[in-house]
Amino acid sequence: MERNGNVSGRHVIAKAALVAFFLLSQAAPLPAAGLDIQLTVDRTEVALDGQLQVTVTVTSDGQAAIGEPAVEIPDAFDILGISSSSSTSIQFVNGAMTSTLSRSYVYTIQPSQLGPFTIGPARIEQGGSAAESSSALIEVVKATRSTRPSQSPAPATRARAAGTLQEMEENLFIRTIPDKKSVTVGEQVSVSYKLYTRYNIQQLEYNSLPAYTGFWAETTYEAPRAPHTTQEVVNGQTYSVIVLRTVALFPTTSGIHPLEQLELRCTIPVRRRSRSPLDLDDFFSFDPFGRSQQVMVRSEDVAVDVRPLPSGGPVHFEGTVGTYSIASTVKPTTVKAGDPVSVTVTVSGEGHLNSVSEPHHPEDPNFRFYDPQVTTETEIVQGHFGGTKSFEYVVIPKRSGQVALPTFTLTFFDPQASAYRTDSTQPTTLAVSPGEFVSTAPPGLSRQDIRLLGEDIRFIKPDRQQLVDGASVLTSGWSILAIQSVPVVAILLAFGFRRHQDRLAGDVAYARRRRASAEARRRLAEAQKLMAGDDQQLFYTELHRAAAQFLADRLNLPAAGLTPASAASALTSEGVGEDLVTRAQALMTTCDFARFAPTGQSEDDRTNLYDEAESLVDELGRVI
Repeated sequence: MERNGNVSGRHVIAKAALVAFFLLSQAAPLPAAGLDIQLTVDRTEVALDGQLQVTVTVTSDGQAAIGEPAVEIPDAFDILGISSSSSTSIQFVNGAMTSTLSRSYVYTIQPSQLGPFTIGPARIEQGGSAAESSSALIEVVKATRSTRPSQSPAPATRARAAGTLQEMEENLFIRTIPDKKSVTVGEQVSVSYKLYTRYNIQQLEYNSLPAYTGFWAETTYEAPRAPHTTQEVVNGQTYSVIVLRTVALFPTTSGIHPLEQLELRCTIPVRRRSRSPLDLDDFFSFDPFGRSQQVMVRSEDVAVDVRPLPSGGPVHFEGTVGTYSIASTVKPTTVKAGDPVSVTVTVSGEGHLNSVSEPHHPEDPNFRFYDPQVTTETEIVQGHFGGTKSFEYVVIPKRSGQVALPTFTLTFFDPQASAYRTDSTQPTTLAVSPGEFVSTAPPGLSRQDIRLLGEDIRFIKPDRQQLVDGASVLTSGWSILAIQSVPVVAILLAFGFRRHQDRLAGDVAYARRRRASAEARRRLAEAQKLMAGDDQQLFYTELHRAAAQFLADRLNLPAAGLTPASAASALTSEGVGEDLVTRAQALMTTCDFARFAPTGQSEDDRTNLYDEAESLVDELGRVI
């Protein structure tokens, strides 16, 4: 009995030692340049119509940014969505700081074939180091068989995930809402895009906008940077609703026209799973450390049925669709033959003004009409696109007397009445008196033309003994060279400005670099206002945002998840000097500590830190 007791005691001591060793090994920080990657699945058997979540977690010692790993996923699986989250752990041991950065990628996939498949491995290379995870064997079975959970689910992975794909679709979606689903060619259809969410969205960014193939598109509303939010109840659930944009579409051809999807990138907080079945408010249990992830949301598929215009249109119909009226003004109404008369014809109403054709007027031998100058003024009234389109003519009367000016007519299809209509201007009579030079003037010249022609004639003066060449002043000297260079410089400046605008529209990295300094100055100004306030955390938060967003814009990196270590690594790769890299990393680290572990720094400390941030923005702006 005593021997057995000794043996049992030794077993207990051995087990305790193993447990202690395991805990110490888990708590110990990663070695320098440590890089680890793990791949887990939420089940080892999945039905053919089911979904599988593959989680890849990359852990680094915090000295470099973590990129997305390469994951081997068989072709028999379709990737339905990808989400990511990150976390940073900071430890102080004997006065020395160590940080650990962890980033998780969750792949939601669905099988399309039966049989066994191998998921993984996942690989990553960073800073000359490489790591590779193990693989997972998955069995895809028929839908009638039940699936069993994995023997080793990853609790940390479940804590970082924002929920299943079905849950995301139920609580974050975009509705495409046209005011009409059946219109006539040229008739306006207004389409609104509404975002419905039950998450606390931190950032919105368009990933792609519809091309609206088969339509003329005019944007009538665009959500501001701080969008207005309303509340709506859908299927018994209350959602926060943001109207993203409203577009007025004018179809150009008949048929069924599908609207391309609008894609939106949303940044939402990471959810933490309930640890108790009695926690009934699990949906709103978000990560207390403020971690976030990006998800892609797409609008629903919507098609518009476009009917052709009715056959048998009037003779002068040229495709104008809308509800319009036409009027004219004539100045002056009393003139001499050969003098110009200004006739302005204005078309006003609802519709796509760019498609409004020039009003028709009959040929009249008593008048000469010159091509009009066209101006358009658009306006949006309760979502309907319209305004005025003016045609300003110069008309020359050819004979004297009481002469009636031809009326102008506009023929259009009115979608509200579903019929063709014609509107005309009121008739106007001109009092034309006989004009000077009219009877003797060459055909096509007015009195004013002849007067100007007479002023152009200059006679030779025979009394001059010596003629001076006055043209030399215009053909020699630096002044003429400077004058001649003005058009060239103007063309070069216009070309450079246009190239700059095109690059801003098409090159995201260039646009971010251009706006980086201005955005940083704006945030620094906000931080300066908070410097003397009572809430120090707001000051350090705004100062950290200014530095992190500036570095992210200049280096074309995502601002979310940018840590002091990843920022230092990115700056080093850009060839920035060690002094600036160290100062930038120290600034972000100090802000992090002050935000999450305030130590009651004095106002002088905050002033010095603000000056350091301002100086860093200036110096880094000159080297990156």
